[in-house]
This record gives sequence, C-alpha cells and structure tokens, in this order.
Amino acid sequence: QAGKAPNCRVGIAGARENCVAAKKAILELVKYHHTAITHPGWTHEEKDVPQEFFHCIIGRGGSEVKHIRGNFQVEVHLPREDSELDTVLVVGKQSNVDRAL
Repeated sequence: QAGKAPNCRVGIAGARENCVAAKKAILELVKYHHTAITHPGWTHEEKDVPQEFFHCIIGRGGSEVKHIRGNFQVEVHLPREDSELDTVLVVGKQSNVDRAL
C-alpha cells in the first residue's frame, strides 16, 4: 500500500527470476521512491527529524521544501501516518543528496 491508495493486488507474470526482481523493484519504489532500474545512479538518505520540526522543513506554503527540491535537485519525502518509514527521506544523485543535507 502506498499513501492513501487502497490495498490492491498486482499480478506479475514471467520467468520466476524476473518476477522476483520485479517484486523487489516495486517494493523498493514504494519504500524509497527509487530503484537502480528506474533511477540509475540515485541514492537516498534517511534523517530522523521529530514531527514537531517538520514545519521547518516544509516552510510557509511549502517554500522551504520547494527550495530544497529545486536548488539541490532532490526529492524530499516526509513520513505520514501510513508510511513504511518514520524518517525524512532525501532522494537523488549522491552529490545532490549530500549538498541538500
């Protein structure tokens, strides 16, 4: 399950080893928002940030998170109630992730 999307079944067909790889990639996409297959050269870093400080990352009207995303060319994912992770996730090329953090 991703976000507020309802649970649904997804069928994967093909050779067993390809199905295993596809399932792994899908689960990785849901959890980390990237895989080596879909985003070659990308990585992610997790940071523990108490929820009471999320507003500092988001900023007024989302201004801070937009600034981080635009200037450092990364994705920033804040955990929600239904998230698998409880950390802030920064995703992108390693050099950009390092600069953003």
